[in-house]
This record gives sequence, structure tokens and C-alpha cells, in this order.
Amino acid sequence: MVCPVFTRLSRRAAIAACVTAISSTALAAGATAGPAGAAVPEDYYKITAVHSGLAVSISDLSTRNNEVVRQRPFNLGFWNYQWTKTPKNGAYIFRTRYSRQCMSVSGASRSPGALIVQRPCFSADESQQWTLQGVRGFTYVRNVRSGLVLTVASRLSPGYVFSEGAELVQDRLIGTATNQFFEFEKVATG
Repeated sequence: MVCPVFTRLSRRAAIAACVTAISSTALAAGATAGPAGAAVPEDYYKITAVHSGLAVSISDLSTRNNEVVRQRPFNLGFWNYQWTKTPKNGAYIFRTRYSRQCMSVSGASRSPGALIVQRPCFSADESQQWTLQGVRGFTYVRNVRSGLVLTVASRLSPGYVFSEGAELVQDRLIGTATNQFFEFEKVATG
């Protein structure tokens, strides 16, 4: 779009009027407002543990590196419950909307029981890449580096953990363990 000439306006007012005209035209065409070169809007998902019905989240709206990923009651108003699902080499990278950090296996461990944490995203890091595999209408989430699956567990109490705040770890797949199955539901686009 070419901005019209504003002969009676100061330079600053003319620039502001031009920016407004361009923005209005772009928004009318379906674009989203944002800085120049802004990315295409992303879809955000709620990830729910099948066994408990609780959502995968980062505690207390934390932006700290290595903050543990936990299950908690879902709250749409908080972005720490919303995750992007970005394709990468046949897998996905999950990034929380609030901190913009990625779901990672702590220390890039290959051991069962390693905590799942948030870390700055690094696309070559296989401990941040996850495959989704469906079984009986549900999905288990397998880490590319370790081959182990996302599991709601507790290092203090083995077995199924239904409580709010339970940690996510990686573990061996047990085909009938519903604490290893997750549902993905699109909740927002932004």
C-alpha cells in the first residue's frame, strides 16, 4: 500500500496517519497486529493427563530455567497452561506460551525418572523433541533422545499420582498406564 500524501500535517502526524492506514488495511485483510516481520499466529494447546484430568503446566508462572513441569487444574486465563506444538524432524517441540521456554528432559538424561523441565529452546536439542503416538484414542509422548515417554509420577511415591502438583518425568512405556497418556486440545490462537 502506498501512503497518501498529507500536505497539511506535520511529518510526525503524517507518519502516524500512514501507519494507521496500513494497519487498518492489513487487519481488514485478516492479518494480526504486531511488530514488522511478526510470525504467523500460533495455535496453543492444553495438554491433559488422561488418568487425572489435570493439565500440564509450569508452576507459579515461572520463567526460571529448569522449572519442573507439573500437572495442575487447567486455567485458560493463565498462559503457563498453554503450549505450542512446533514440528521438527518428524517430532514436535512444545513451548509454553508464558515463558516461551521448551519442555525438556532435565540434563538431557536418558534415564527413567528424569524430571521434565522448561529450558530455553534449542532446536537441535533432541531432549526437547517429542513424538506423538496414538493408542486406544489417546496419545503418549516419547522423547527423541531417550526413547522414554512422558509420565505423571512422583519421585517420592511410585505409581499413579492424581494429586495437583505431581511432577512429570520420563519413564519406560507401560502399555496400560493411563498416567502416560495425554490429550491435546486447541484452546487459543495468538
